[in-house]
Amino acid sequence: MLVSILQIDDEEISHLLVSRSLRGWRPDGDLRISWARTPEEGLGLTRQSAFHVALVDLHFGGSADGFALVKALREADPALEILVVSASLSFASVQEAMRAGASDYIGKGFGPAELRHALDRALERRRWKAIERRAKEPRTGLHRDFVMVGGSAPMLRLKEALRKFAPAGAPVLLEGETGSGKEVAARALHVWGRDAAGPFVPVNCAAVPASTADSFFFGHERGAFTGAEKSRAGVFEEADGGTLFLDEVNSLPMDLQGRLLRVLQEREVRRLGGERTRPVEFRLVTATNQSLEELVRKGSFREDLYFRLAVLKVELPPLRERLEDIAALSSAFLPARTLAPEVLPVLQKHNWAGNVRELRNLLLAMDALTPPGEPLRLTSVPEHALKRFGGAVEGAAEAGIASFAEAQGVRERKFLEHAYRNARGNVSRMARELGVDRSHLHQKLVKTGVHRSRA
Repeated sequence: MLVSILQIDDEEISHLLVSRSLRGWRPDGDLRISWARTPEEGLGLTRQSAFHVALVDLHFGGSADGFALVKALREADPALEILVVSASLSFASVQEAMRAGASDYIGKGFGPAELRHALDRALERRRWKAIERRAKEPRTGLHRDFVMVGGSAPMLRLKEALRKFAPAGAPVLLEGETGSGKEVAARALHVWGRDAAGPFVPVNCAAVPASTADSFFFGHERGAFTGAEKSRAGVFEEADGGTLFLDEVNSLPMDLQGRLLRVLQEREVRRLGGERTRPVEFRLVTATNQSLEELVRKGSFREDLYFRLAVLKVELPPLRERLEDIAALSSAFLPARTLAPEVLPVLQKHNWAGNVRELRNLLLAMDALTPPGEPLRLTSVPEHALKRFGGAVEGAAEAGIASFAEAQGVRERKFLEHAYRNARGNVSRMARELGVDRSHLHQKLVKTGVHRSRA
């Protein structure tokens, strides 16, 4: 995590002392110290960049008022941790500094350990304040009941890899076919990681229009462009303190790839039309259904960005390699339904080119065509899906028919479904075309599950 510190002190020796005391405190590149000699210069820097902590001397030469500076800093950035520094801190001056908005205090002449401890406390306070703020925000879809469905060998290996990588916080690249569950895997990294209390922000990069991409990712200030009536945070800011999931990252245009790389390197963003940079810290998870290495060789994806994204890599298994998970997935998608005995063997013989997404959509379609309280049968497979299964559905459906009455019911339902589609769901029109009483036909359609009554 990049820590940005603003020191406002008119003595150069104090700045040198802080710089030397913090040497080696953070990993290389993870600490930035900005120095201002006057209150005016310090306030000017806060308008250009956001800082995590400010070290403020209370006593300046001339008429400068350190307490007024603390108050101005607090008004400029409510999230800023302000540590007041003074050679002579009385109880009264500490109280006044706290009332003005200071978070803590430290006496001049501090040693490296004392300064580092004070800064560690400040960063911890800032982290917990952010968690408390998010906890008060109205949010839906919390992941307290999150679970990855499947107990097959490929899924167990996947879960093991995700649990191993989750606490690390390093960028993860998820590779797998379309519909194989990459967003679920990304959410697992978030839920099982150290920033689970933060936001999880999923983005489908292929769905972001090029004309609004900069505003979408970086945000904008009011008046930045025509129609920008109010300021808005971009997804980089929205993900601060949590996880940003970029799906189909391979679809990002080259110019946006360069700007994403800069955000990952500098860990700060500047909104469109803004003058001030804002620090951001998030766990980045990306996904692709194409080989990024191949795209790098073709020149359509930046090599330096690829190395940033692929610190850790996870390959997701396609559904055809974990067919034994279909029963568990079916129960997860439709907990109130069961599968008729002849259904599961047919589902486990399919190749599932669309993977879990294809399975889910099929089950939802079958659910819509099955009367309430009954198990899902192969006779409920919609006509548009029959071609993908070949003759497996009809053969298995007929094999599962136990009586002449059931066979007659199956034929009748197929006939009604065909006529219902031809009438585009209009029961009155269907009754006229078949030459039957509308009321009787309506009852029959509802009973067979072909038509859902609105009553």
